[in-house]
Amino acid sequence: QVGPGVLIPRPETEQLVEIVIDAANKLPMRPAPVICDVCTGSGAIALSLGKALPHAQILATDISEEALFWANKNLSSSKLQNVSIFQGNLLDPICQFLKNKQKSIDIIVSNPPYVTENEYSDLEPVVKNHEPKLALTAGDDGLDIIRPLVEQSAKYLKPGGALFMEIGCAQGENILQLISGFPQFVTLDVIKDFSGRDRFVSATTAY
Repeated sequence: QVGPGVLIPRPETEQLVEIVIDAANKLPMRPAPVICDVCTGSGAIALSLGKALPHAQILATDISEEALFWANKNLSSSKLQNVSIFQGNLLDPICQFLKNKQKSIDIIVSNPPYVTENEYSDLEPVVKNHEPKLALTAGDDGLDIIRPLVEQSAKYLKPGGALFMEIGCAQGENILQLISGFPQFVTLDVIKDFSGRDRFVSATTAY
């Protein structure tokens, strides 16, 4: 269920979930991986992962009270026991929750705000009038949320862990350059969506 304060999930985000499920199933010797969904919105990613990966611990965050209303409503309807939702900025509330704060997360996934201010002004009214700007825009270059998320991910991902993000179709090169500044990440990739556009970035940490 969605309503005021959250984005409507789109096919690209469904593809992101499929990518993460595949990566989680390939994790070696990790019977109960910790997966964090940052900027969870309605909880669509976290709950889909929780259902597909019952052995995993899914931790989801969002800074918006409106979004968390819908995420918790959907969590209650799902009756999933392996998903927990926290309010706060990016990974901050999860780091407070986990006992071993550093190097404690197997996978981080996010569909963060990534629309630039100029792009926002050109969006169709059906988007601008019905979906929250907070969940869409991220500064002049669209990377105001992605920068700190990459920095936190480098700190908290386990060796052999992975970061997956949905991005704007013109942001791939800039984001790869950003991630390459953190030596923890050894494998970087841009993945295309079903329309053939750059849409996701993956980055794995060294073992």
